[in-house]
Amino acid sequence: MLASVLWILLMGFFSCQIARRLGVPPLIGMILVGIVLGPQVSDVLSPEVLKSADNLPIVAVMIILMKAGLGLDREKLTQQGTVVLRLGVLPAAIEAIAIAFVAMLIFKFDFPTGLLLGCVTYAKEPNFSEKSVFIN
Repeated sequence: MLASVLWILLMGFFSCQIARRLGVPPLIGMILVGIVLGPQVSDVLSPEVLKSADNLPIVAVMIILMKAGLGLDREKLTQQGTVVLRLGVLPAAIEAIAIAFVAMLIFKFDFPTGLLLGCVTYAKEPNFSEKSVFIN
């Protein structure tokens, strides 16, 4: 299994470098390496890695979020002042509280249970309009 992981990492790194030099996005190189190393073409990867492939996107998202969190600059955040608070916290808090009140009316939940429902609902729904603010 370790050899398969090393193959994935090394070939992914080299394919990124080649793709950058060719002027295409590095993700294209990684996708091509995945196709070549996968069971349809060369079948180099061990069966254990292929079985754990369902968990790999979760690990990738964790790494991306950790890298993004480590890349934050506290001074720049404090320069922005309340903009960060308004864009990062207020939409989630307002929606969670609104869902809590609606859940209290419709489902006869108590406020903490409704608030929990609001937090879970906000975390699972795709808010593309708000997320596009952070991309720009």
